[in-house]
Amino acid sequence: WLLAERHGAHVTALTLSPVQYRYAQAIPAPPSTPTPRYLLGDWLQNTLPDRSADVVIALESTEHMRDLAGCFAQISRVLRPG
Repeated sequence: WLLAERHGAHVTALTLSPVQYRYAQAIPAPPSTPTPRYLLGDWLQNTLPDRSADVVIALESTEHMRDLAGCFAQISRVLRPG
């Protein structure tokens, strides 16, 4: 929620870890901050729409991808041009 609070970003967070997912959902967003959307799933098989994100941030994740080229193909698919 930090990006939402500081920059007004609409955040969608995706994690493969059920523990991280539950932890993130338990943290209340500050008042008047857009509530992040948390998804539990595999980035390589995500259902995010094409060209639906302005920015993708990967934290401690790409080094664990079993298919790095597929990961970056998904990132490219989800990012808006420019």
